[in-house]
Amino acid sequence: MVGMSAFARFQDITGPTYYSSKEECINDAQKQNTNTLGYLLRGQQMSDTLQGGSSIRDNITLGVTRIARFYSVDETETYQAPQPTTTWIGYWRFARTYVTWTDQQIELNDISGDLTHIFKSEWYKIQQEMWTDWFNFLEEALWAVPNKTKMEAQDGTDFMSIPSIINEETNGLAVPGAANGGTWTTVQSVAPTDSGKGNWVPTQQSYAALIATGGASGLVSAFDKAFLKTDFSPPPMKAEYYESATAQPSGAIFTSLQGVANAQFAYRSENDRWVSMWDPFGRPMYGGRPFVFIKQLDTAQIFPTGTAGAYSTELVTTNTKGGPRYFGVQPKYLRMVFKNTRFQKDLGELTPYDAPHRHSRPMDTWGNLVARSRIRHFIVYPSTNITSA
Repeated sequence: MVGMSAFARFQDITGPTYYSSKEECINDAQKQNTNTLGYLLRGQQMSDTLQGGSSIRDNITLGVTRIARFYSVDETETYQAPQPTTTWIGYWRFARTYVTWTDQQIELNDISGDLTHIFKSEWYKIQQEMWTDWFNFLEEALWAVPNKTKMEAQDGTDFMSIPSIINEETNGLAVPGAANGGTWTTVQSVAPTDSGKGNWVPTQQSYAALIATGGASGLVSAFDKAFLKTDFSPPPMKAEYYESATAQPSGAIFTSLQGVANAQFAYRSENDRWVSMWDPFGRPMYGGRPFVFIKQLDTAQIFPTGTAGAYSTELVTTNTKGGPRYFGVQPKYLRMVFKNTRFQKDLGELTPYDAPHRHSRPMDTWGNLVARSRIRHFIVYPSTNITSA
């Protein structure tokens, strides 16, 4: 028997067939999903996302001085002028990516005007690799270990991450160890331990069992409590001075693969009716919010281990708190903000004078993740090892 490799002339004059077009290449370098940014931007106006100024800041009322009181007839009043407003600050962070190419690799890949047969577009593949790396980078940044030096400090370099804002630590202040900048004392320049600032803490709710065997310690009950704690309703009048409970971007519950599986198991086991079982993307929901599978949470080392200054992945069982976490996020109060003139801005082609055949094209982005409120988000976390359904 003679194989096709023996026919030398055939091999010289016959090219291979590539299955797809020159601008199609299966992208398995992407993360399994990059859901986080999409849900944070869901329902936002351009004015909510694109900003300017020297920094990103806003006012929040975390507490008020009690001046209302009962009084006796003709009793005099001592008038006060309390100033309860607090200013939070987010600092601009800068990130870039780029493509680099040479004239030779692009022009020799061009078939116009000659008989060259190309199988794939080199320019397409260069672009694909850059954007794949960019969105992988953003997903990792949004779930990075809280680092006070890199994230909270004015002269830091990194975006704030979701676990730096929403976490299960005391007062919501991360304790990732000296290697990650040490213990946090402020978040966006506000110290939740200061007098009157106690509401600058995420809502925290633990669960002690996947399925409640006695009492209300199961996962479903924990969601019940977390939703009640974050259900803020205005009074029956003067609603203009309060947050509206309607017409807000749809919230979501971010969790890992095991987190989604555990939630589904808990609902089924407790015979929940699942009135709104599916959202348009086929994801199970609780209270109108979908459980969103965040692949990055399967491996992110952002959770307390029980040892001071040591964080690890969520399923580590060397402590008594191994198990899935659930981040309940309201996009109106946790926003990815970009500089209005520097969102993936193309800085143009750069060609070094001593290598005129080599070119680069940087893409520049200025922005940060900012919390407009912390108490309106929740984290549901295990108080004992609950690692599987």
